Amino acid sequence: MRLPSSLNGRGILQATDGSVETKLPLAGLRIIPFQSVSASVVIQKGVLFFNDGNIQGPAISGSFSGEVKLDKPVSRSLLNITAHLTPMPMLNENDFAREWLISLGDEGQPITIHLGGPLESPSIRWEKD
Repeated sequence: MRLPSSLNGRGILQATDGSVETKLPLAGLRIIPFQSVSASVVIQKGVLFFNDGNIQGPAISGSFSGEVKLDKPVSRSLLNITAHLTPMPMLNENDFAREWLISLGDEGQPITIHLGGPLESPSIRWEKD
């Protein structure tokens, strides 16, 4: 098996009608449904770069970019991803999410989320745009 540092390549990530299960709950949700996710991806010397990322769905919509420094095992890979997301109406259906959004400010306004640290125990930081 090749070491992550020897991986190189490029492509496009596209997925429709699915969900992402998160290790850290986003506004109290562990499963984030989406209608579409897309991004340009480049792997260069074992670093996976996401560019021009876009997610559209009933819970959140917006853009993302960043990188993942691949490691063995994959769970030790380091995240550095920033997303600019707009909460969608589905988040109002979850009591915790609704209160979380109220604490951040005006409804429907974009939120910036920063994901960092190892994939096995990531950290999340958010701020109102």
